[in-house]
Amino acid sequence: MQKTTKTQVMFSQVVPDDEFTQHLVMPPHLGRGKVRALSITSRGAGFTLIELLMVMAIMSIILSIGVPSFQSMITNNRLTTQANSMVGALNIARSEAVKRNQLLVVGKTGTDWKDGWQVFVDANSNQTFDTGEEVIRKYSGITSGFFINSSSSFDNYVAYRPDGRSNTNGHFYFCSPSQQAIFRKVVVAASGRIRTETSKNSSETYSGVCS
Repeated sequence: MQKTTKTQVMFSQVVPDDEFTQHLVMPPHLGRGKVRALSITSRGAGFTLIELLMVMAIMSIILSIGVPSFQSMITNNRLTTQANSMVGALNIARSEAVKRNQLLVVGKTGTDWKDGWQVFVDANSNQTFDTGEEVIRKYSGITSGFFINSSSSFDNYVAYRPDGRSNTNGHFYFCSPSQQAIFRKVVVAASGRIRTETSKNSSETYSGVCS
């Protein structure tokens, strides 16, 4: 006598020979057209409430770790882009001053450095952009919420002489919103050389330079 398995199959009514029954594997002694509805005691394919709660808890942990890191990465990228724009402007002014044997100036285009800046030929050496003076390159303002602090020597401009030296030494701080509290520092030596620092490799603090 054939033994019964743990899976219990019960037949109650005739089911047509349709697409559903075509995918069922039935015992050979049952005809396809006479397959009866079956009820198999097995677990459903859905999730239990406890499983859903566990998944939600895991996702919340992942988001709490990942979102701040992602925001920090975006902020770092923006600061790097902004600082590099200033470094690019200063390098252009220095090289053009030597090439043209003229005074070149990097000056702000608005009331604040964050509004943007430009590189121009200072034909009359007054460190101010005047009508008719040649603009080498113009840079747009930085992202809203970010700001720039400069040393008093660079309040309005940085000038480069024909020998490649700057008018004086000084620096710029490119600051993030206070939530991220990071910065980039662009340093200009009197020799005209430029270097950058990050908040990670600087001995200065965000509250000390970006307040």
